[in-house]
Amino acid sequence: MRTAIRGSYSGWEKVASGVPQRTVLAPNLFIMYINDMPEKVTSYINMFADDAKILRKIENEDDCIRVQGDLNSLVEWADKWKMRVNVSKCRVLQMGKSEKRPRRNYMIGLEELGGGGTVKDLGVRTEESMSPEGHINEVVKGAYSVG
Repeated sequence: MRTAIRGSYSGWEKVASGVPQRTVLAPNLFIMYINDMPEKVTSYINMFADDAKILRKIENEDDCIRVQGDLNSLVEWADKWKMRVNVSKCRVLQMGKSEKRPRRNYMIGLEELGGGGTVKDLGVRTEESMSPEGHINEVVKGAYSVG
């Protein structure tokens, strides 16, 4: 790539990939880059910075199939745009204790997603049980360690 300003050009430089880090422009470029991601899924998708979460109420096996289809679509989207999904950072959180709701193992590519327990996101600890106790204990422990 090279830079052009008013008809003057810099030399060519090889760019391996990505968005310039720690620049004012980086978040905007990334948002433009991933702007079409929500069009690829049927579930609700929540995106913040470089994280995306798909959410769906699971009432029957068809809902499970739709979630897996959305995961497959996101993998195809990432492959198309030469992005890699870090499966080790992906988790399944199945909230609630309904015995009637089907439970399923979900995959990203050939890798099974881990699940259960707790997910920490933007500093908030969320548990499948929806109990705030773990988050509160973590905040209190952090407060006591300051000093």
